[in-house]
Amino acid sequence: MAVNDSGVIGAIAAHVEPLYPEEGCGLVFEGPNGLRALPMKNVYDKYHARLPDQFPRTNRTAYRMDELQLERAIEDAEKQGEKLVCIFHSHCDVGAYFSKEDSDMAAPDGLEMRPGLKWAVIAVNQGRFATYKVFTFVAGQFAEDESFRL
Repeated sequence: MAVNDSGVIGAIAAHVEPLYPEEGCGLVFEGPNGLRALPMKNVYDKYHARLPDQFPRTNRTAYRMDELQLERAIEDAEKQGEKLVCIFHSHCDVGAYFSKEDSDMAAPDGLEMRPGLKWAVIAVNQGRFATYKVFTFVAGQFAEDESFRL
């Protein structure tokens, strides 16, 4: 899937490419004007520094959004008539797949944290956008969802 400089996938690529070799993350809202990407800061390193046993990875191979910023972004979007429809994050040099860690974070113990949400994984290879895939929780697991386009 090619990226162009316009639209949601262009905005996502513009966010994740400069962060390479660390993962980037963010939100996608849908509203009266269509889809809108909102980049978020990856704060995983902060958790790793404080609790390395519970958060053994780093921003290079994991992501975590600040919960307060996340909830404020959702509230602000809802005031504008938008709804959170997708969370995105990048994988560096390993492809666009939904990892076990991604699944465990999105649906701990097999229970969706945000029912109905799409999850996009953006492949960034050598600092450049390569492709993306979208996943949806179906029958207790995450499956690729080709019907949702960024």
